[in-house]
Amino acid sequence: MRRSLQPTQVAQVVQLIQDGTSMRAVARRFAVSVSVVSRAWSGSIVVKKASGRPRKSSKHQDRLLKLIQRRDRGTTSTELAQEWQQAGVSASARTVRRSLLEDGLVSRRAAKKPLLSRKNIRDRLIFCKRYRDWTAEDWGKVIFSDESPFRLFGASGKKLLYRLPVITMTLIVSKVSFFKVFFLDDPSPN
Repeated sequence: MRRSLQPTQVAQVVQLIQDGTSMRAVARRFAVSVSVVSRAWSGSIVVKKASGRPRKSSKHQDRLLKLIQRRDRGTTSTELAQEWQQAGVSASARTVRRSLLEDGLVSRRAAKKPLLSRKNIRDRLIFCKRYRDWTAEDWGKVIFSDESPFRLFGASGKKLLYRLPVITMTLIVSKVSFFKVFFLDDPSPN
């Protein structure tokens, strides 16, 4: 059974008692004790400040953190904590993440974007036109090698971004394969 009422509930309790509802019925309705209803009726309910550890940062410093984050969305929480420390707030990366979450900024993994520029597209088209008439025998003299990332140590390269939650949209990006072509001997068609 709860021992407190919200300010809006106090007004409802007072109204119900004025309308003739018993304190016991009102207490059952709000799932509180009769003494809580009695204190609400007599006006002796005081809304106390919640207990807990004092905040490390002020509202001004929280706004500063949000500003620092918006300058570069790719900044990690550890880097933000270091920049925030230069502004006078000694806080951990976890505290930074919690503060950004309170401001409505959620952490999301950065979307992979197509790695083709206009120059890449043009060069690929030139390559295709140059070798479109090759036979299977010509291509048999070529070694193809896929490029794959191999990491023995370090991060995965996946970066987290903080952003305001938005309406979910579906974005379909075509997957592009990259490969290198090595010629054993240059049988270019002339």
